[in-house]
Order: sequence, then structure tokens, then C-alpha cells
Amino acid sequence: MSYDLKWLAVALLSSTVLLACGSDTGDGENQWLFGRWELAYNPANDDEDVLWFREDGSVVIETVNGREIPGRYWVRGQRLDLQLMLSNRPLEVSFTISPDHERLIYEQTGAYYEHASP
Repeated sequence: MSYDLKWLAVALLSSTVLLACGSDTGDGENQWLFGRWELAYNPANDDEDVLWFREDGSVVIETVNGREIPGRYWVRGQRLDLQLMLSNRPLEVSFTISPDHERLIYEQTGAYYEHASP
């Protein structure tokens, strides 16, 4: 199997597994998530990207240099999982949702996003 086909197989398998895990996206329970989220605390001085969550389960990351990175998201309890397509390769990112739904916390760095607008 060629290198490109292996990545495609991994992407398809990852998508299938995530979809089979009881995903919650576009229901009324997750209204708090929809809209624009901005980086509010950035201890690692990473790029200050903006996250856009849509009711249909899609997410777009707007980078500081104007790129848009599309993906999908799933809410599972206090966890938010994103699967993004970066240079035609899947990238999975997870956040912890604060109990009050005011912050999305990236555990690897302690950075967090706050809801800016619906």
C-alpha cells in the first residue's frame, strides 16, 4: 500500500470511529458552542487562531495569516474533539470544556478559548 493510500485509510478509519462513538453536534444541547471562539489565554505564545463552530457539526479555524482549516467536531461530556484536515492529512485535537461552558481548554499548554459571539 502506498504512503498516500495509508493516510487515506487512516483518515477514513478515524472518521468512522469518531462517528460511531455517539457524537453530539447539531442539537439544542450544544447551542452554547455555536459561533466564534477567541484565544483568551496563551501561555505558549502560539498563533492566535479563531475557532468557528457551526450547528451542522463543522468547525473552521481561521489562522492569523488568513488561512482557513476545515474540520468536524464532537462533544462528549466535558470533552470536545476536533478532526481537522491539514495539508490533506487528518489532525485530531481535543479540548476540555469548562463546567460553565465559558472556556475551551487545550490541556497540552493550558491555553484556552472564550466564546466571542454567536
